[in-house]
Amino acid sequence: MKNPTAEQWYDRAYRLHYKIKDYKEAYANYLLVLRCFPKTKESDYAFQQMSNIRRMNVYSDDFETYADSFASRYYDIEQMTNDILYRIKAGIESFPKESFVECDMTVFSKDENYLYCCAYGKLEEQIDYLIDPLDIDEKIGVVKSLMDNVFLNDPIHIIPLNNIIYFQEKGDISYSTSISGGGGGSKSMSIGGAIAGKLMFGDVGAIIGSRAGTGVHINEIKSEAIEHDNRYVVLRYEKKNGSYCDLQLEHRCYGILNELIPEKEYSHVSLKRVKKEEAEMPLNNKEIPVEQLRQLKSLLDEGIITQEDFDLKKKQLLGI
Repeated sequence: MKNPTAEQWYDRAYRLHYKIKDYKEAYANYLLVLRCFPKTKESDYAFQQMSNIRRMNVYSDDFETYADSFASRYYDIEQMTNDILYRIKAGIESFPKESFVECDMTVFSKDENYLYCCAYGKLEEQIDYLIDPLDIDEKIGVVKSLMDNVFLNDPIHIIPLNNIIYFQEKGDISYSTSISGGGGGSKSMSIGGAIAGKLMFGDVGAIIGSRAGTGVHINEIKSEAIEHDNRYVVLRYEKKNGSYCDLQLEHRCYGILNELIPEKEYSHVSLKRVKKEEAEMPLNNKEIPVEQLRQLKSLLDEGIITQEDFDLKKKQLLGI
C-alpha cells in the first residue's frame, strides 16, 4: 500500500481548515506535511496555514499535543499497514493447515478441540487492491479501524469447541431508492467508500435497480434501487474468565460455520434445549397447551424443525 503524497495530505488539511472548519484536525494534518515532506512547496504552505490557525481564538496548547500525536502516528501509513499484516500473519501460522478454510478475508480452521478464526486472515493478499484506490480520508479511516481491531483487540481467536454457545444469523436486507438526473445533474457512487465499509464490516450498498427517462430533460431521470445488506453472523462463546464474547463475522461465514460446527447453529441448539426442558416437564393432561402448540407450528412453518420433529413433540404435548 502506497503512502499518500504531500499534495494529498495538504489538500486534506486545507479542506478541513476552510470547508469543514475543523481547525484542530487541520492543524494536525499541516504538521504532518511539515514533518514528513520538508523542502516542498506543500511544506511551506502548511507552515503558513499553521501560523494562521495559531492567531485564531480557537487555538490552544491542546492543538500542539494532538497534532504531535497525529503526525507521529500517521506519518508512515505504509509501515503501519505492514505492522498490522505481520501481526495477523504471525497469529494464523498456528492454525491447523489440514482444515484451513477461507471466506473472503476471514480464515477458519478446526481440530478435535478448538475452532480457529481470524477475520483479517486474507488481508495481506487483498490489501493493495482494496486500499490503494481509496482517497486519503478513506485510507485513514480504514487504517484507524484496522489499528483498533488488530492492536487494541486480538484478531486471532482460538476457541475451545466446548466453550462455543452458538452461532446465529442477524440483521436483514433493506432497500432504498435514489433518483437523479432531469436538470442536468448527475449522481456518483463512491466505490472506495464501499470498499472501506467492507474492511470495517459496515453497510455496503449494491446498485441493482433500473432507469427510465421521458426524453424531456437534458439528462434522463434515473431511478435506482440500492440494496443494503446488513446481515452478519454472531459467534457467541464463553471466555476463560467466565464472561461471554460475541464475535461478529461477515454473513458469508455462516455457511462455513455450518460445515465446521453444525451442532452449534442457533436453531439446532435451541431445539435441543427445548426438547430437554420439555422432556423433563410433567405433562398436565387436563389442559391443552395451546400456546406451546402454536410456537411449535411456527417452528415447522419457518423450517427450523422437520415434520417428524413436529409430530413427535405434538404427541408429547397432548399426552398421546
